[in-house]
Amino acid sequence: MTARTFHRSLFVLFVLTSMAAWGCGDDGGSGGNNGANNGGNNVTNNGANNGANNPTNNGANNPTNNGANNPTNNGGACSANTVYAGQVYADMTEGSPNGGTPTTTAWPATYDAGVGAAFATVPTSSDDGMNIATGDVTITDATVTSTYYVTANQPVPRANREFWLADGTGTIKVFLTADETDKHPPFNIKVGQKLSLHATEFTNFNGVAEITDVDPTGWALGSEDQEVAIDDRTGGPELTLADVNALVRLTGTISDAGAACGDPYICYALDYGAANTITLRVDNEQVVQGSCVTWVGPVSAFDTVQLNVLNFDWLWVN
Repeated sequence: MTARTFHRSLFVLFVLTSMAAWGCGDDGGSGGNNGANNGGNNVTNNGANNGANNPTNNGANNPTNNGANNPTNNGGACSANTVYAGQVYADMTEGSPNGGTPTTTAWPATYDAGVGAAFATVPTSSDDGMNIATGDVTITDATVTSTYYVTANQPVPRANREFWLADGTGTIKVFLTADETDKHPPFNIKVGQKLSLHATEFTNFNGVAEITDVDPTGWALGSEDQEVAIDDRTGGPELTLADVNALVRLTGTISDAGAACGDPYICYALDYGAANTITLRVDNEQVVQGSCVTWVGPVSAFDTVQLNVLNFDWLWVN
């Protein structure tokens, strides 16, 4: 058993022994959407909390996003926000993982950097929250679409070992543990980069497709500040498990009072004009019932699809 497998197994054990504390949904995790692979960027979700592999919020809460791409306050009206781009803007702050140029034009299927091949290697079901497969997939010039926020209290900033890669065939998450620093990229990860790597391990972690091990000699940085495709979903179509990991933008209203889902997080129902609401899991005192918010970040899952605020730049309170 590798160090990575050992640590992730501990995470799964933690989830199984404390389901009531993590995630949003019934303690029993019955999950009407569990067990079915809906295609696209989704693997089977067996109900354990996707956020459990990031159980600790290692940074102080930063409820106000002061990024350069912040739009004008809409004055209380919850109309579609087509300006906010989350992490996708040229941030000159030293050490920032933000960058790139936003576009709403989807990448064509001909943009095939190998993400689809990596996704196809991920197990289609999880065993007690995690299932691992080995493989040999080279990814060449995939685009970084999102990152975890930067942490200063770990050997390697989390943004450099937890990020999302996409091409015209799909999106996959890269999750590397903090201790195996020899596996981490030898440069800082930023949104909008064209990135190459050699993936050797693929994990279905509670329904989220991940690359969890790499050949350390395979990292290569191509161009930077490239276009990043954002899928506008305000008003629908409804987000489903097929959208897990995809970068989406939506504006909506917090439609309930929320409920605790792993201190300090609160889970709210977010009405973005689709057939059903989606769960927003957030630690932000500015978010209350009736708030109008805009999300630009990757789709996650817990039982059903969820928006899990693991980076403060993914959420704008209008």
